[in-house]
Amino acid sequence: MGSAQQINYHLHLAPRFKFIYFSNPKVGCSSIKATLNLAVAARRGQALAYTELAQVHDRAHGVLRAPRQVGPKTFEAMMHAPDVLRFSMFRDPVARVLSAYGSKLRGPRGRSNIAARLRDAMGWPEHRPIALEAFVEALVSRPDVLELDPHWRPQRRQIGYDVVNYSVIGDHANFEAAFGEILTHIFGVPVPVFDSRSLGSRRTDSNSAAEQLDDELRRMLINAYAMDYEMIADIRAKGLDRLQG
Repeated sequence: MGSAQQINYHLHLAPRFKFIYFSNPKVGCSSIKATLNLAVAARRGQALAYTELAQVHDRAHGVLRAPRQVGPKTFEAMMHAPDVLRFSMFRDPVARVLSAYGSKLRGPRGRSNIAARLRDAMGWPEHRPIALEAFVEALVSRPDVLELDPHWRPQRRQIGYDVVNYSVIGDHANFEAAFGEILTHIFGVPVPVFDSRSLGSRRTDSNSAAEQLDDELRRMLINAYAMDYEMIADIRAKGLDRLQG
């Protein structure tokens, strides 16, 4: 799951409602965080609204807590308690990488801070357009680049699959149903999902990126994210992709 700073940024806790959400970027995380914050705030009688995407990712704007805010004793208890729902979502690795490329690196998005960090890591000239082929080759050839940013870091490490005792890890391909079941389990009634795209969030252009993805590039990505495909197979074999009981 990374450093203490990363853990405190990507984990979202609600002790009263007994859940921990482990954020997985490019896997519906903006909609998930907004929905959970709004649902918890409503049940606390607190006013909360989102008018821009940046607010969703601003921990101070929401009501969910980070591990450091609840303290080590509460956090440790929630990580092991059988009645606490520990959940995340997974996505096909190639689709996730294409989504990350489309929203952070492709065309005009190549002026993002994330793109600048990638250029620095690769020694590429400032403002050089980042072609999909170059990005894929960087992911394949440089382990440090594969881990450079949470938006394309292998999901197995991003969500700490091998160290967290998960209750459920939903499939992004079945997002509405999978997340809907989780929400009903937490709150006891169906909860409407807040679509973060209503805030004018950037299109990921994953379809445009996919059009550039030939068989060789796809093969390279599948090999680079072999650990994620193994994780997904394990999730399904264990039935972790659906709520039990």
